[in-house]
Amino acid sequence: MSRCFEYDCDRRAALATSPDAVARGLRRIYAGHVLGKSGLMSDIVHSTATHPSLNERIHAMNSLATSGKAGDDQSATVPYDSNRVALCRKLVVIFAILWLCLTTYGIAATLAIGNSLWPLLALIAAVFGPTFFIMLASRRAMKIAKARMKGRLRWSDLTLRRKVGLLSFAGALGLVFLLWLSPWWFVLNWTESAMPLRLVSDAAILVLVGGILFGFSDRKLDGYAGQRSKLAHSITAAVQRNDFEAVIEICKENYEVIKLDKHLRYSGATALLATRQLEKFVPYCEQIREEFPHFPPPTISLATAYLDQGEPAKALDRIRDIEKDLHKADPLPAVMSSRALLALGQLDEARQQSHLGIVLAPDDVSAMAQAACVAMAMGDLDEADCLIEQGNDLLPAEPLLIVARGERAILNGDMVALQAERDSLGAALEGDRLLSLYGTLARFDEALRTASTDDA
Repeated sequence: MSRCFEYDCDRRAALATSPDAVARGLRRIYAGHVLGKSGLMSDIVHSTATHPSLNERIHAMNSLATSGKAGDDQSATVPYDSNRVALCRKLVVIFAILWLCLTTYGIAATLAIGNSLWPLLALIAAVFGPTFFIMLASRRAMKIAKARMKGRLRWSDLTLRRKVGLLSFAGALGLVFLLWLSPWWFVLNWTESAMPLRLVSDAAILVLVGGILFGFSDRKLDGYAGQRSKLAHSITAAVQRNDFEAVIEICKENYEVIKLDKHLRYSGATALLATRQLEKFVPYCEQIREEFPHFPPPTISLATAYLDQGEPAKALDRIRDIEKDLHKADPLPAVMSSRALLALGQLDEARQQSHLGIVLAPDDVSAMAQAACVAMAMGDLDEADCLIEQGNDLLPAEPLLIVARGERAILNGDMVALQAERDSLGAALEGDRLLSLYGTLARFDEALRTASTDDA
């Protein structure tokens, strides 16, 4: 029923505008989805979802256009994969039948048998099966988000004390597993003939327990855990109100409480960035980076701030420092490296990095926008126009795409288009005060002033 409603909404929108407009709108909606718009797993997920997949909905727009009901001069120009549409429709039928069978068996068998485990498992599969497929399909996006927020724990970065504690803990688990597999060990340990074996096992247990205590007992008891939890709620509420001054005051007044919590300290740093206190933000963020070298957020923010301040060399160093702590499929390091290299005038390397970002995330509009900027710098305007057009079809409000369109307007000498992009960028900065694109906004303003003076 939900799918019928969805197709009907698309049909009414196409009759009011055009199938092509609806297709472009659908591409923008699905571009921001963690599952992406294509792929076998995406089709499986959409076969168990209330909304059809992108390919199915565009196929419906194409059928509407070719039927002539939407007007003779309107057509859906967005391509779709007919084979994948057919596959997705087969999957809808297969998974619907499977879901109905599991549900029917679970309910009927529970009523008939009552005490069997299998009906319960069938009902669990019917209820949580679609959720499992969604989690499986979105695992890449989840890994990237997790790496950006937490970084990676590396064995080489641990102190010797921590390594001893972890090895001892692993040895203790292995010993427990051995005892569980071999209950006769206890019998042997209590016989006189096995006394040496008992002494060895007791000594091993003492060594392992000692190693665990040595490895993990150096941390002091955290007496601020409750206070930090309350502060986290207060800071979150202030951020939701866009009251960044309150965040700064909370962090300043409770520094002793939050100094060991990297996330709360970073919240204070972002508040400084949002209020444009760069003279305080940069040293504070550098301090967090030194104390927590494998915590990516402050380093990413530093790199964006350095790019905005016209210090691309420092930005490039920061991105290279943190690149190993991010997920290998994350396009962010490639895009930011390309921005820094472009500012440094290293066009070949910048183009290589921008293309790497597109390879890692073909639907990432920021990667397309950066590749377009590099193409403009190298004089390849046809490629730049193509990339900008692709980005407009997906997510026209992406800030870096706004920048790319503004740069293209400057090359064309189109001050009307530049003014429109300048206003769009200003609105984006108002909506997200953590965007570090104020330098670009100033450059657009300077270009508009220069053009106005020339006209006068």
